[in-house]
Amino acid sequence: MYIDYESITITIVGNQKYKPIVFTKTNEEINSDSDEQQAVTTTQPDNKCELGKLSDKYKFVLEVGEYKNEKEQTYPISAWVIATNKKSGKSQEIHFEPNSWAAYSSLPCNSFFVKDFNFDGLEDFAIVWDQGGAEKLYEYYFQDEKGNFTPVESFPLQHGMLAENIDTTNKTITTQSIVGCCHINLNKYKLNTNGTWETSSEQRKVKRN
Repeated sequence: MYIDYESITITIVGNQKYKPIVFTKTNEEINSDSDEQQAVTTTQPDNKCELGKLSDKYKFVLEVGEYKNEKEQTYPISAWVIATNKKSGKSQEIHFEPNSWAAYSSLPCNSFFVKDFNFDGLEDFAIVWDQGGAEKLYEYYFQDEKGNFTPVESFPLQHGMLAENIDTTNKTITTQSIVGCCHINLNKYKLNTNGTWETSSEQRKVKRN
């Protein structure tokens, strides 16, 4: 969605420590939500998602761990993320416990994304962790050189918005959120050469005809 706006203020500039676990992103990896959703295959009533087309290297499977209502098998409260290397067959099983999936009666299969979020050339993944008002909040897992995925708390967007606008050349992530009726916040996260993240926030006024 495109929002027309005019700049009015710059509000925050700061630095944030970051442990370098690096990943990069190609233009092809910055897919639209609809493209990524078309790559999702579900079996049975969304108790298992086979995500084989989100990555050339890995096949991801999302399976329900536990349900809030075990009898009716609705409202999952935990899940297993299984990442399998398509070439070697090596798998990693990750037990994932969201902060709250109360809004989901079945697995949120379309809220799982594979991208290079930290500009190191390796694919990472993000899975919805909570529903914060109008925005979904995500937990990010970064891949290391051995092919293992782990959450990194020092990532500035951990348990925050989805990193959709990724500039690989400038190693910058931009997010935007609506504030009230008339403004949006643009937040930029730039990875510096020393492994720290530089964060800036700009509020802009939405133009109205």
